[in-house]
Amino acid sequence: MAKGQEQAKTRGKKTKNILNYPRTGVSGWTRFLPSIRLLVVGGLSIIIALCVLFSIGYAVTDVPEPNIEATGQTSTIYYNDGKTPIGQYKVEDRKSVPIDEISEPMRKAAIAAEDTSFYENRGISIKGLSRAVVGVVTNQYAGGGSTITQQYVKNFYL
Repeated sequence: MAKGQEQAKTRGKKTKNILNYPRTGVSGWTRFLPSIRLLVVGGLSIIIALCVLFSIGYAVTDVPEPNIEATGQTSTIYYNDGKTPIGQYKVEDRKSVPIDEISEPMRKAAIAAEDTSFYENRGISIKGLSRAVVGVVTNQYAGGGSTITQQYVKNFYL
């Protein structure tokens, strides 16, 4: 076939681009509006890309060393006999104890005061965070929104 004949055949056919944009078969200014298919595919692609980026960021983030103040306990100094205390040196007066040594009512009271959904949430309370965001935006912020897990991480690592 001659070159002129090939060009004549391609002139009659409309070439369709991959996105169909501007849309063929639509007239007027609306042909420049993206199709529903293009919007859905684009939206899903953005969501998938954000999920992948979040997963990569989560996987490569190292857990920092704990704060020395967060792990510090009260130091008690004793006389030579090892029983009579001279004094205590502390920033905070605390001693780590196993959870078994804390009574059940005290555990429940602490959890109820700080995070009522402690046993249901997975460390982040979407409802609490949403309430805090709305409070900040409307200037009606009453505090709260973080879970016990978030408070622990903040105090222990930051």
